[in-house]
Amino acid sequence: MSIKMPIIVLLMIIASCFGCAVTELDEIDDKTLNSAEITLIQIKNASVGEGVPKALRNHKIRITDRKEIEKHKRLFFNNRQFLHACGYTYDIEFWSKSKLIKLVSYNMECGLEEFERDTEELRSLMEAHHERFLKRL
Repeated sequence: MSIKMPIIVLLMIIASCFGCAVTELDEIDDKTLNSAEITLIQIKNASVGEGVPKALRNHKIRITDRKEIEKHKRLFFNNRQFLHACGYTYDIEFWSKSKLIKLVSYNMECGLEEFERDTEELRSLMEAHHERFLKRL
């Protein structure tokens, strides 16, 4: 088997998901994004399909605690996602007053979510949120 085939398959996977991992709204520069006063973080179950229990569809976790908001900002802002190739489970929305300023999509099922930094801490945080969703069943 040629080494070209796995590379071609990998490139096809990456191309099919180009742009689906992280969505920046209104192209906010890093300085503005980092200084934005985030008043709410909303984590929404974005899974669809028959495999998702109805009790979890459209559920949200709302975070308004200042320390938790700062922790999420530190982990998600200016932190590129890599190897996001198979859909997503959660949308993490960062709100400033009544405006959505950042949206990050995260997948719990692939095990491939990698970030430029703090990958293990991010995975642990998202696993804790996931457990909160599962307790609602």
